[in-house]
Amino acid sequence: LTIPLSLQYCSQQGRCECGKCECRHPATPPGVETPYIRYGEFCECSNYECPKGGNGKICSGLGNCNCGECICEQTEHGVPKVATTEGEACDCELASDKCYNPYPDPELESGELPCSGPEQGDCQCNRCICKPNYRG
Repeated sequence: LTIPLSLQYCSQQGRCECGKCECRHPATPPGVETPYIRYGEFCECSNYECPKGGNGKICSGLGNCNCGECICEQTEHGVPKVATTEGEACDCELASDKCYNPYPDPELESGELPCSGPEQGDCQCNRCICKPNYRG
């Protein structure tokens, strides 16, 4: 099977017309809000070939896929929103509110510290990662 040169030139994702690639856009699966597109000088990029988070969504549904990389900020009606996540799939929350005890013991200072203090655990991605011999 020989692939025509016009397809090879455009990463097999489009056709070369007058020296410029015109990219084909694949069908967007049902339930996906953002239409799938391919772009780039040689149709080498897409807005859908990025890591998926634990929820199965591209960039955890919390970022934008740009040529294989999640950009952990979104836009709403063209206006940038503040990033609330980071990580390869935008699946690490930047906040730390879930690392604090909602019912601290007023007699223990550790209730005011994330994860009850550094000797008991560390706050990572808005979750407590307990040290050995601690749980919670």
